[in-house]
Amino acid sequence: MSLAHAPHDPYTAASFAIHYSVARAPPHTIAGVRGQPASEPIGLAVAREPDHLSKQESSVTMTEYSDHGAAPGQVRPPHIMRLLLVALVVVAATTAACGMPSPKQTHVIAATATPTTPATTEGRLTLRVREAVGASAQTVQMTYSSVSKQVVVDITLVWYPSWRDHFSQGQAAAKLACYRAQAALWTSGVTLSKVTVIILGQALDDYASVITSAYAEADLTAQHAAALSWASLTPDTAWTRYDNNFLRPTYAPNWVYLPGR
Repeated sequence: MSLAHAPHDPYTAASFAIHYSVARAPPHTIAGVRGQPASEPIGLAVAREPDHLSKQESSVTMTEYSDHGAAPGQVRPPHIMRLLLVALVVVAATTAACGMPSPKQTHVIAATATPTTPATTEGRLTLRVREAVGASAQTVQMTYSSVSKQVVVDITLVWYPSWRDHFSQGQAAAKLACYRAQAALWTSGVTLSKVTVIILGQALDDYASVITSAYAEADLTAQHAAALSWASLTPDTAWTRYDNNFLRPTYAPNWVYLPGR
C-alpha cells in the first residue's frame, strides 16, 4: 500500500520530504515498533526541498507501513518526528567529525634570562673587567683579597695571525686591555690598594713551539691611581703612569734552539 499525499498537519508541514523505502524481510529479523514485530524494515532518507513548494507537495511516501494500534497507511506523527530527530543527530555528528577545526597550537616563547649580578665582590669585579675589555679577551680570571684589597687579573687575548709578522699590533692590543681593565677596577666603587693586570697571548718559545706567554703587565697602587683622570687618558699615556709595567718586545724570542739532527 502506498500513501502518496499524507494529510497536512504541523509535523508534516516542515519543508522536508521523508521517504520510507520498504524491502520485504522475514518478521523475525526486524525489531518491531513499540515492542511489536514488524513485517518490513524501514529505511529513512531526508532531503531539503525548496521553500516555494506548496504544502501539498510536502509528502510522506510509505509502503505497507504498520504501527501498533494504527491502521495500515496511517501516519503517526510522533514516530516520524522521532526518526527525523535521529537522522538529524547522525548528520550533525558526521558534520562535526569531518569539519571540526583542529585545536589551535599555542606557541610558547621562552623568557630571556636577565643577567644577574654576581654575589661576591670578586665576581662583580670580574664581570666589570670582562665587559670593559669586550670581545678582545678570550678569558678573564681574577683573584681578589678582601684583606689586603689587592686584585690580580689575568686576561688572555684573542690571537690574530697578522701579529706573527707585525707584533706591534699585539703590543697595542695588550696596552689597550691594560688600560681598560685598570680603569674599570679603579672606578668600580670598591676600595682597592693595588691592581695588577697581566695580559697573555700566543707566542713562540725558544724551541719555536706555540705557547701562551705574557704580552704585558701593569701594576698600579691606590696612591698613584687617585691622581689619575681615566677619561682624559689613553692607553699610551696611562702606560707611563703605572707603578710598574712590562711589554713583550717580539712574537718570537731573539734566539731559537733548532732541534738536533
